[in-house]
Order: sequence, then C-alpha cells, then structure tokens
Amino acid sequence: FPFPCLSLSSLVCDHPFVSQHDSAFLSRHFRNMQFHGFCSYPHGGYVTFGLLLACLAGTGASWYAFASCRFVVLNYATDLGPFNQMFDNRGAGDVEEKYQIAAGLFSWLQPYNRRGAISWNDGRCTGYTRNQREGGFGDDIFEVARVFAVITVLLSISIFLWVLITMCVSMGRCHIRLLSMVLLLSSITTGMSMLVLRSGLCNNVGNNTECSLDEGGLVAIAAIILWFVAFLIALLFVVPVGEDLILVEGELRSDFEERQAARKRKEELRRQAQLERRIHREEEAVYQKEQRQRQRAERHNRTTPNKSKKPDRVDLGTPDTFGTVEDESGTEVYIKRRLDNIEDMVDSEYEI
Repeated sequence: FPFPCLSLSSLVCDHPFVSQHDSAFLSRHFRNMQFHGFCSYPHGGYVTFGLLLACLAGTGASWYAFASCRFVVLNYATDLGPFNQMFDNRGAGDVEEKYQIAAGLFSWLQPYNRRGAISWNDGRCTGYTRNQREGGFGDDIFEVARVFAVITVLLSISIFLWVLITMCVSMGRCHIRLLSMVLLLSSITTGMSMLVLRSGLCNNVGNNTECSLDEGGLVAIAAIILWFVAFLIALLFVVPVGEDLILVEGELRSDFEERQAARKRKEELRRQAQLERRIHREEEAVYQKEQRQRQRAERHNRTTPNKSKKPDRVDLGTPDTFGTVEDESGTEVYIKRRLDNIEDMVDSEYEI
C-alpha cells in the first residue's frame, strides 16, 4: 500500500516469517488482507460506518483546530505596542497598555480597525513573521506543538483511507491491532498540540500574560475524544473474519459468511425477478401486437363494401326466361328458370 500505516501493517503482518508457519495461532493473528468485493463490509456494516464516521469527524476537527487562528486567547500588558509591532525592536513606549489577541499554531487573528474601534475577535488570520517566531515566543515547545499537529494531519489522512479500504478488504487480528494503535497515536498527537499552553506564546508575550483556550483549542479537545472513540471501536468491535461467530439453527457460523450467503440469495432472487419481468414484457408485447393486428383487420372489413358482380341481363324474349325479382336489399336479381305453369313458378325455389 502506498500509505505509511498500511505499509507498516503489510510489513509486519505479511512478513515471510509468518508464511512459514501453519499453526492456528499464526493464521488467526497474522491472516493476510483479503478482498471480498466492493462494499462487502467484511467486519460488519454498522461497525465500519461507525468507525468511518468517528475517523471522519476526528479528521475534520483536527484540521479545523490546527488551521484556526483562534486556538488560544492572550491577555497581556506591554509598552511595546500591539502584537504585530512589539517584536520589531522599536523600543519601549511611555505607557503600558493592555491587549487581547487570539492566536493559533500557525497564524494569529489580526483585528480590523473599524472606525477607530478595534475588536480582538473581528479580524483576519495572519501568519507569524520571522521576528515574532525567532525573537519573541518561538521556543522549542511551540515548535514541538506545531510538529505534532502536522503528524496528526498525516495520520488522519492515512487512517481515513485505511478505514475506507476495510469496506471491501478484511483484516487479520494483527492489522486490527495496528489500526487501533494508530488511532490511539492520533489521539495522543492531537493532545500534544496542547503544549502550546506551555510555550512562549502563552508565557513570554508581555507582562501579566493570561492564556486560555479559544474555539480552536476546544475543537482540538473534541478531536482528541473522537480519535479515542475510534480507537475503542477498532479495539472492541472490529473482529477478524471467521471469529465473528453467531448462532444459526443451533450452529456457530461466521456472521460475515452468513451475510455473504444472504447477499447471494438476494442477488439471485433479484435476477430471477428481472427475468420474469422481461418475459412478461415480451409476452405482453406479443399480445398487444396481435390485438392491434386483429383490430386493424376488423376496421378494414367494416370500411370495405361487399361488391358482388352483377350478372348480365338475359334476354327476356325467349320462352325459357322469367322476368326479375328483388331481394331484401332492393337489388334486382335476374333469374332464369324453366317453368311449366304459374303454380310451379310460385312454389319453386329460385336459384340465383
């Protein structure tokens, strides 16, 4: 894996030394990562989503806290001028004034001057200058706190990607323990950012300095708690595949394998339903086509008149012919019949 934590996990848990032993203990604790399909959740959907949400919240809280320019609030008195001028070696002034500023690990809140009124919590984030860090409060403790903040950011990215991978890849017990250790390490490194309270920023700026946590510091405390919650989830609820046993019909079976079997049955039922719907649509299409053809034929028969060929009129002058009669529709029908007398003509059936 290209990420530091995953590389460490692969190096330790997939070492050739492990593959040379076939004992049940080693196979249980050093099982290699295995891909089971996208969104298969080998360690359980609820556990994976809970761990993912905790890591996502911890990552967001950590980034916000370290990027904030309001990690701490300083109240101090000095005769060297405002915070952006007191480290420029301008010399002391005549009157000592009280100031209040908000500062973070990498920037501070420079107040706006709105119509002659300055509010300490209304301004823009401004990076520290070299004079401020080297000639003022930039001691070793302050630099260590900044380094731990950078380490936390790098760990949070690796952890978040690692947890995303667990949505489709199963881990052995060794990988789970390493993930738990990294989560605990993230909680510790986030807490080490509180060293800023012991640094020169909170102790070497002006006189009678009072330093307290602002919104960035409070969010950092929330990040510590969230990383620790993620650590507990990974330690207590993430179980290797094969050890997540449940009781099914009086037998102990793997919960993941049962979910996989149920997922396969559901997929087969879905495909069967799709096939049945397709066959039904085809039969319905054939039926509709036959209906349209039948209706078209009926309309054609109703609109086309029945034209019978009219026979040629015979010569009525011969003794073998007899006049004309009309049928029910009023059409003249010409008949030819040999008749002997009038009674035979009345009683006989005419041939058309």
